[in-house]
Amino acid sequence: MRRLLIAGLAASLLLATGVAPAGAAGRPSYLVGTSDGSNLRFAVDGNVVAQARASAPANQAKTPIEIGSFLRGEVFYGTIDEVAVYDRPMDLKTVARHYRIGTSGGDYERAVRQTPGLLAYWRLDDTTAARAADVLGRHPGVYRPGTALRVPGLLAHDANRAAAFDGSLGDVVVAHAADLAFPRGFTLEAWAAPGAVRDQAVVSNNSWFIKSDPVGHWGFGIFAGPKITSVYAKQRYETSPAPIALAPPRRKTTTHSGGRKGHNDSGSSVALVMWIAIIAAVVAGWLLYRSRRRRDQGDSDGPGSGPGDGDGDGDGSEVRDAAKVGS
Repeated sequence: MRRLLIAGLAASLLLATGVAPAGAAGRPSYLVGTSDGSNLRFAVDGNVVAQARASAPANQAKTPIEIGSFLRGEVFYGTIDEVAVYDRPMDLKTVARHYRIGTSGGDYERAVRQTPGLLAYWRLDDTTAARAADVLGRHPGVYRPGTALRVPGLLAHDANRAAAFDGSLGDVVVAHAADLAFPRGFTLEAWAAPGAVRDQAVVSNNSWFIKSDPVGHWGFGIFAGPKITSVYAKQRYETSPAPIALAPPRRKTTTHSGGRKGHNDSGSSVALVMWIAIIAAVVAGWLLYRSRRRRDQGDSDGPGSGPGDGDGDGDGSEVRDAAKVGS
């Protein structure tokens, strides 16, 4: 019974904070979204998991690139590493090769640099928040408050560090540039280790995005005119303990292109309700256990049982003994 109580309390704390328990650490996800102007293809961990046809190419919005957020909303909670953008669709052979190098060891930076069409590459291993360096030196970004720098990276056998975001404020902003507005085909690439299941963006602007839905499916999409074309993986991602504390959600609501409102992070409200329900269930279970224990001890008392026997219910024992004698 004590183990049940401890498990229930641990589960309630987990739901209240939205953080995965230490024993449930999952591997990071390698995410690649490609578009050739008319087709979307989304790969997770080197394999295509979803694809769709788009009605038109992505909008040419003149908005910044955001790493870890979407129009200042849907802020990522966890670690992001090795973000790159290309001006053409990446072929499946290259996708598989990058994933293999990233998970088994090898010169990942060199592999990315040698990939045709590379426009910008942020390793997120910076030492100062003033500059999120682009390896190519073209498009540096700026870290905003709520970011932890130099956290463990997500590549295997690679000493490179990464950045973690607090789920409320932290992200990286890269100023708009003409060569980052893809007229037709493009590729988005990143590694991510979420610390909680929630609606959160990995990399985005007002033309395209890689993000997750509120229940833990990775997705990739574009804004084409007033429409949104997106594809999502069927399998849910695993969470990992994040190297930064989850900050309280902001109350700001963002509006996406086409009038679509940003998702407010309602996870805290849901977690509070579930936390109360779990505590109530634990208390009810404890009361039921105590009631059954007292009843069982009362049934086992013999005629010679004294007032101090059992669970300290002296008055009840005397009443039961008197009833037996009178009968």
